[in-house]
Amino acid sequence: MEKYTLSQMNDKNFAKAVSEIYQTTAYNNRQYPGYPKWFWSKNIPRIFSKTGEIIFYIDGFTVAGLAI
Repeated sequence: MEKYTLSQMNDKNFAKAVSEIYQTTAYNNRQYPGYPKWFWSKNIPRIFSKTGEIIFYIDGFTVAGLAI
């Protein structure tokens, strides 16, 4: 299992990782209908402004765990 931080990724890997992380966490939309907006308009911009981070683990080709 490998540990990654989103802010440390290059552009190509960043886009793929964000997509995979969103797909892994999209189930949250059932309990929190505002989840997509929160993820894309609040959380991802925090990566660029260096006020937040997403740390995740990959096992093979699957996101195995993450912290937002």
